[in-house]
Amino acid sequence: MCAAAAPGSSTGPAAAVAHLTVRVPTSVPAGGTVQIESRLHIASDGPRILTGPALARILVMRYGTVVATSTGASAHYLMPLTLSGPSERAIPVLPTSVRLHGCAPDGGASPLPAGQYSVVAVLGYRLDGLNLAPNAPADSGAMSPSRSAPTPDQQRFQLVSDPVTFTIA
Repeated sequence: MCAAAAPGSSTGPAAAVAHLTVRVPTSVPAGGTVQIESRLHIASDGPRILTGPALARILVMRYGTVVATSTGASAHYLMPLTLSGPSERAIPVLPTSVRLHGCAPDGGASPLPAGQYSVVAVLGYRLDGLNLAPNAPADSGAMSPSRSAPTPDQQRFQLVSDPVTFTIA
């Protein structure tokens, strides 16, 4: 699965209090995989969010275009994540590696050629319906277990890491 352009920037309420970072080796052999360590840095308390494997991906980019991605996750569960800060944590739903094979027009994949690339982590999320108590102002952060879970059509947001450069040798 490949896309045509960069994912854009972080959006939504979590973007004001948290950011993603990724760490990769500086050089990776051609035709293999790149190992990725992703971390979520939380500057201050924020809303509880829902994320999951189907909303998380790692992108390999070259010249501003996505040339490879982590394999799409088939798990469609949502995991609650409370943004309590200041803190730093791993995000278990983000992939930890990406195969360095690009997308071919015929649907196949071929090894990416030697050169410089960048990796970007994208963590999609929705706000948890438990953030707001009934009749509470939208910015109060009041919790209430009586609120229902978010519906599938609820607005989605994303946290996007800064690109980190590596070389395929």
